[in-house]
Amino acid sequence: MENSLKGLMLAAGVVITCIVISLGFYMSREAKNAANNGISQISNMTAVNDAAKEMYDGLSISGREVISVLKQYADELNSGSLIVSVATGRGTQTVNTSYTAAYSATNDPTVYTNTSYINPNGVFKGLVTHDTKGVITMRFTQE
Repeated sequence: MENSLKGLMLAAGVVITCIVISLGFYMSREAKNAANNGISQISNMTAVNDAAKEMYDGLSISGREVISVLKQYADELNSGSLIVSVATGRGTQTVNTSYTAAYSATNDPTVYTNTSYINPNGVFKGLVTHDTKGVITMRFTQE
């Protein structure tokens, strides 16, 4: 009787061990699926974010909206993943201002006396390009 009890305990131990190992594999598979779904959602969000910038390619917009773009993408300007270049016509000369960081008091496009002033009522044509390092350049030229 003692041998049969030891045999039953050994069998129960093997069954419990198999169940624990099966649960481990199941949880591992579920974690992998969750991670893949998360990566997929992040790449979709990135694609949507780039698409929001791509809409300005070939589009004519007001100067007010150009200033709004500078404010909207200030974080990306500061991180270096975006460059916004604005060519304005002041008098007979064209002034090119490249924003590689969120604008400051010295290049604030809303102050008329600055050379980087953007006329809110002006019309600007957009051009969006990508370089090999993944940096997006948005160029707005006053028409």
